[in-house]
Amino acid sequence: SFSTIRLPVRASGMKTFCTDPSAYEDPSGRSNRLCRFLRNLTLWEGDFGGKPFVLHPFQEAIVRRIYGPTRPDGGRLVRIACIWIPRGNAKTTLAAGLALAHFMGPEAEEGGQVIAAAADRAPAGIAFNCAHQFVLQDEVLTARVRAAESRKQMRHPKTASVFKAISSEAYSKHGMNCSFFLADEIHAWPAEDGRKLYGVVTDSMVKRSAPLTIIISTVGEGTGGLAAGLWQYSQRVACGEIIDPTFAPIIFAADPNTDWQD
Repeated sequence: SFSTIRLPVRASGMKTFCTDPSAYEDPSGRSNRLCRFLRNLTLWEGDFGGKPFVLHPFQEAIVRRIYGPTRPDGGRLVRIACIWIPRGNAKTTLAAGLALAHFMGPEAEEGGQVIAAAADRAPAGIAFNCAHQFVLQDEVLTARVRAAESRKQMRHPKTASVFKAISSEAYSKHGMNCSFFLADEIHAWPAEDGRKLYGVVTDSMVKRSAPLTIIISTVGEGTGGLAAGLWQYSQRVACGEIIDPTFAPIIFAADPNTDWQD
């Protein structure tokens, strides 16, 4: 039916994320297209400014885990991916590249609506700024995009697609038709507004034939809120308690019983 992904299992029963890109099948070629698109982007800051976006094996494995599984009709199987990864691993840079692929790259669709959201507008703007900087490094991409940086918004006239950053004030977000949703650092989202925003955006995606939600965050603290619920669901899918092939739990974490001093 769909391509099966077998992951190694720890003693606790949790399926660990395999960081070897070759472990994932790509029957549609979608993963290869995504990886080529990302590698053609140019980084802009620090020691890597002006250099190509070279994917580390774990980053390529993330892409292949999300975009490799394929439905019988050839479409992408995964609809939601939860990426739980510690700080300092360029998670927002990778997520911005994926968002750009849905805005104007190989996953773009006519009238696409790419939404980057965070706890408030400033953090949401970080992912937008990453994507915008990728565009600015390439004359061809720059010529194809109309940006309104002050409004954290870009338009792609060829496909009539839009890329914009929003905050967690969900009451003003009705009427969307989202095709790609990047929920960044959800552990910091306020409990009530965060759930409302997530619900409003994901509800709007039912109008799309192949929507994708990427949730990318550290785990954070506490037992309430949107992040805690998604973290628990990710663990239940990863250990096989829940069978949901449309949900990709990508967890970089030690076993809870591990000695933190080791």
